Amino acid sequence: MTPSPFEIGRGIGGQFAKTSRRQRDLSALDSILMEASQSDDPQAINMAMTQILSTVSPERQPQALKILQDKMTGIREDQKFERQQLLKQEALEEKRRFEQRQKEEERAYKRREEERKRIDAEEALMYRGQDPSLASLPPGLASQELKRETTAKAEAEQEQQRKDMVQRSFDRLVELVPNVGKVKSALKISPSVRESIGEFNSLTGALESLFVEMVNKGTLSNVRFKYITEQLLPKASDTKATIRGKLKGIAIELGLDAGNLIKKGKEKMSEEETKQERAPVGVFDL
Repeated sequence: MTPSPFEIGRGIGGQFAKTSRRQRDLSALDSILMEASQSDDPQAINMAMTQILSTVSPERQPQALKILQDKMTGIREDQKFERQQLLKQEALEEKRRFEQRQKEEERAYKRREEERKRIDAEEALMYRGQDPSLASLPPGLASQELKRETTAKAEAEQEQQRKDMVQRSFDRLVELVPNVGKVKSALKISPSVRESIGEFNSLTGALESLFVEMVNKGTLSNVRFKYITEQLLPKASDTKATIRGKLKGIAIELGLDAGNLIKKGKEKMSEEETKQERAPVGVFDL
C-alpha cells in the first residue's frame, strides 16, 4: 500500500525533529562537557550535571552523566591524595621541629652540665682550703655539707652572743643590787640610787627582750619563758633578799655564772640592809 502524502510529510517532519533534537543535544553536551573538563571544582561538575538533566534529552543523558561522575571521582581522589600529601608534609615538618628542639635541649643540657662541673671543681678547691675533711666528698655533697656546717656555726655563734649578753646583763644586775630594793620613804632616795633603779629596770626589760628572741629561735620554751618573766625576773621595788633569790633562780634556769652573786650573798648584810629588810618583832602580853 502506498503511503499517503500526509504520512510521508509526517515521517519527514519527525525525522527532521529527531535530527534537530540530536544536533541540539550534541551541541549542548559538547559545550557542557568542554566547560566541565576545564574545571576541578566539584561544585562546577554538579552544575554541569544539572544542566545536562535540564537541557539534554533523557536518552543521551546517561553517557554524559557517567563522564561527569568519573570526573567527580577523579577530583575527589586527587583531593584525597593532596590532603594525604599535606598531612605527610606536616608530619615531616613536625618531626623536623621536634628533632631540632631535642638537639637544642641536648646542647643546653650539655652546657649546664659543663657549667655545673666547672662550679663543682671550683667549689672542691675552695672546700679543700676551708675544710680538708670535705675534700673526699663529691662536690655537690661537699657543698651541702659545708653550707650545713656554716649555718650551724653561725647559729651557734649567735646563740653564744645572746648568752654572753644575758650573762653581762645578769652580772650588772648583781652589781646594782646594793643600790636598789624596797625603801621606807621615796624621799630618802639619792640621785645615784635613782640612777641605779632606772638602770636596773632597763636591764630587766632588755633581759625580757632577749628571752623573747630565745623563744623565737627555739632555745627557750614558752613554759620556761613564762615562769622566768612572771616569777623570777626581779623588780627594783623588791627587797634585796628577794632580788638575790630571783637572780639565783634565773642563773639556775639559764645556766648562767652566778659566782659574783653567791660571793655577795655570803657576805654579811650591812646594818642599813638589816634595818630595811628585818621584819618587826611583835610583842604580846601573856
